[in-house]
Amino acid sequence: MARGAAAQVNWKADTSRWSVYQCTEHIALSENLIWQWIQMTEHSPATPDKRSDVKHTTEELIVATTDRSHKFQAPEMLKPGAQFDSEQAALDAFVLRRDSTIAYIRNTQDDLKDHFIRHPVFGTMDLYQGLVLLAAHTGRHTLQIEEVMASPGFPKQ
Repeated sequence: MARGAAAQVNWKADTSRWSVYQCTEHIALSENLIWQWIQMTEHSPATPDKRSDVKHTTEELIVATTDRSHKFQAPEMLKPGAQFDSEQAALDAFVLRRDSTIAYIRNTQDDLKDHFIRHPVFGTMDLYQGLVLLAAHTGRHTLQIEEVMASPGFPKQ
């Protein structure tokens, strides 16, 4: 990676904020973990009786997830910690997993509406909502990366 690019991906506005690399690492880790959670749930028996436990519409989940005025604390396993050799490796891992997720969505005949997961913030949601949340989560951190790059002091090339 060129010296200027390395400075950009690792730059942080302050110690409480994530760098571009840390955001990329987080979404790569999250994409994989949430995908595994969805797949594990899809392979268990359907539980249509849990439909009444769903408290948020899909639109509400998208709005809440992409609202950057509310901060969330990432679970320990999803916090960035140089788990990839480089930002490119993290990005490649994300793209590979996302491409597989998109292929699954395009081709699935799985019952996404009668299988449920319990999200630590949003509570019960069906797997369709879980997949939408996965995309919204990436949108949230894309906005965060844009905020980092627009911060005063961000190194320009």
